[in-house]
Formats: sequence, structure tokens, C-alpha cells
Amino acid sequence: MKPSSTINWLLEKDQPSIKYLTLTQILGRPEGDSEVKSSRRAITQRGWAKEILAKQTPA
Repeated sequence: MKPSSTINWLLEKDQPSIKYLTLTQILGRPEGDSEVKSSRRAITQRGWAKEILAKQTPA
């Protein structure tokens, strides 16, 4: 079964938080999956989540 264009869009690398949620919540991949792990690590490195985290103070 070929993924839909919407799923492919959600799996793009530029927003790893969305990719992570798509992999785990929509596609049902386990936390131990290598792509899930990679996406989770990238959340603080790219995308809107990184921008929000960067505005937080250390305290």
C-alpha cells in the first residue's frame, strides 16, 4: 500500500515534531523504530518546535 500524498507531506524532514507524531500516532510505529528515534532527536534541531524552545529561558 502506497502512502497518501498527505502522509508523505507530514513525513517531510523540515518539521520533525510533525514527522514524529505521524510515525507514532498515525502509522503506529514503535518508539524503538530508527526513524522514530531520529525524528525525535531532530525536534530540538529543526522546525517550529526548535524556534519555540529557543525563546525559553534556562530557568
